[in-house]
Order: sequence, then structure tokens, then C-alpha cells
Amino acid sequence: MAAPQQLSVLLEKTRWRAVKISEKSQRAGFVVALPAWVPAGDGPAATKSALGCFCEWVFHRDATASLGEHLSGAYGIAVERVEELDVGTFKVQIKSGSPWVARVFPSTRPEADVQREVDVMHHLDPVGFPVEKFPVARPVSVLEGQPVVVTEFVHGSEMKSGAANFGRIGRLLGELHTVQVDEGWQRHPGGAWHHLALDTSPAGELMVLRSLLSPARHRVTVGEENLYDKLVAAVEAADACADLPHALGHPDLVPRNMIVRPGKSPTVIDWAGVGWYPRVMSLGSTLWAARDARSVSSAVGAYREKVTLSAAEMDRLATAVAHRPLVLACWSFITGREDLAWVAKCWENQLARSLKIADQARVAWSGGDR
Repeated sequence: MAAPQQLSVLLEKTRWRAVKISEKSQRAGFVVALPAWVPAGDGPAATKSALGCFCEWVFHRDATASLGEHLSGAYGIAVERVEELDVGTFKVQIKSGSPWVARVFPSTRPEADVQREVDVMHHLDPVGFPVEKFPVARPVSVLEGQPVVVTEFVHGSEMKSGAANFGRIGRLLGELHTVQVDEGWQRHPGGAWHHLALDTSPAGELMVLRSLLSPARHRVTVGEENLYDKLVAAVEAADACADLPHALGHPDLVPRNMIVRPGKSPTVIDWAGVGWYPRVMSLGSTLWAARDARSVSSAVGAYREKVTLSAAEMDRLATAVAHRPLVLACWSFITGREDLAWVAKCWENQLARSLKIADQARVAWSGGDR
């Protein structure tokens, strides 16, 4: 049996990390490890597989241990501590000041694209849209080649589900879809989930999924080939609605990205991926998060106060609702987080749910109730 120090060196050398387990399990000699997804550079140990490179892009950020020092130097602040909230997202506690949130993006993302998102938020703030605030005049910096954007930490709680709150979200989405932007912004696509792709449209998301499902074929066990073929076929048949009307959209306007504060309007957070893309796709993502018919009806009723969907958008609402669960199902299989049988069953259930949601939304749009 390897000594703890030897094991630690071995794990680091092979790019794995130990997961915290109970003291009882440790005394029994158990060790649980997960890939650290730390790139090995360009040497013989460099990651060669497409899936491995993708997971490094998703799950790893360089030099995050020095993020506090970087922010101190960039903005002249005294950082007390840095706490990771999500992949690439950190809460920065400042001595004698309000905390910030720092989002560190992969080095492959151009700084200009991050600045564009900041510009969108600066545009929305004066018109009364509840975006995150910036604590400094120039909130974008670069850490070891990785763009970093800082915002004020929003104190409050995540919005709960329910018909009343989905009405609030639907109204906000309608307001966002009616914001006027210049032609320059209309050249910048958005709408992609930031753990799969950035600075692209739902159509671009589907291209990324296609490119990753093929190298993931080796994970298919004997007897599950049909499940894999169905998942690939679902992606091939998916409709990104690229020919339908576009608007400025937040890629994930759902309760978990809404922070509620007593006596104040909710604040919309996590603007990575904001851009110009089919408005029905943005609405579909919001409706998919609704848990019941009343929430769907409430969101639609509030949204239609601002926006009138075309007949073509209504006809293709089901595929818009199904888009995000399809992305998440494929991502779970591609990254190895779930086995294919679970993913296939999950997608089957979510497809049925998406069709039901779209039907409920059409009834609500016509003024009916079901």
C-alpha cells in the first residue's frame, strides 16, 4: 500500500485529484479520485483525445490560486479570501468592502467577447433591466491569458419556482426581447450554454455536440448501440430555429439565475452567452424550467404582453423547449458524468415533457386554460 505522500505525488503526476471522503473510509484505506483535467502542455503526456481536451476546457482554469493577488494588483483592493462557487466562478471577499464575483473564462475565449457582454449589460442597466452591477469602471482583466470579469456580489436568495415567479421571468424575457440594439450587436450570436460552447448560437451548440458525440462512441457498451444511435439521431434532427425572428437573449433565464432580495426587484445573473439568437429558443429554455402547467401559463401570459410570436414560432415551440434538455443529456454522456442508459432514459422523459410544455404554452397563448 502506498503511503499518503506517495499517493499524493502519484495522483498529481497522473493528473488526478483525491476527493474528500469520510474518516472511516480513510482509515479503511479507501481513496476516491477524479480527473483534475489539468492540461499537461505540449509534451508526450499532453492530452490527445478530443473528449479529454474538451473536459480540460470545461473543468479547468489556470492559476486560480493567484486570483486574489491578481485582482489586488489590477484594482488596488485588499482581498481577504476567494471561494469557488462553480467552475470558473469565484466569490471574492474584500477587506472592509462588499464582496465581488469573479468569472474566469478559458484562455481560448477572446477578451473582446467578454467585453461585449459587459457592453450589453451597460446598455441594459439604464433602461431599467435588472442586470448585475460592476464594482469598477473597467471590469475585464486577464489572468494567465484567461479573461476575467468582475461584478458586485448580489446578496439574496435564488428565486423559487412557482407560477407567480415564472410570470415575473416571462415579463422580463419579453422586455429583453424588445430591447433595441444596433446592427453591430446583431452580428454577435448568443444562446449557447457556457459549459458546452461560448459565443455561438443554438445552431453552433448542435455543431459542437455532433463533433463530440463521435469520439464518445467508444463509451458505448455492448447492447447499447441502439441507445447511442437514437441520441445521435436526435441531435441530427434537432432544429435550432435559425430562420425565425431574432432578439437579444439571455441563454438561461430561469429561477436559478434570478437572485431575490427583500423589497427589491430580482437581479438576473450569469450573462455568459448573451447575444443575438432566435427568440423562441430563449423562450423555450425558460419554459423548460417550469415545473407545472400554471407556471407555463403564467410565463406565457406575461411574455405575450411584450411580444407576439409568429405562427412559425408557435409551430416550432416544442423543438425550442427540447433544445436545452437535449444539450444537457448529451453533455452528461460526453463528459462521462452519466452512463448511456441513464442519459437515454432521461432524454426520453425530457422529450415527452417538452412536447407537453409546448402544448400547454400554445393553449395559454390562445387564452385557454388546461
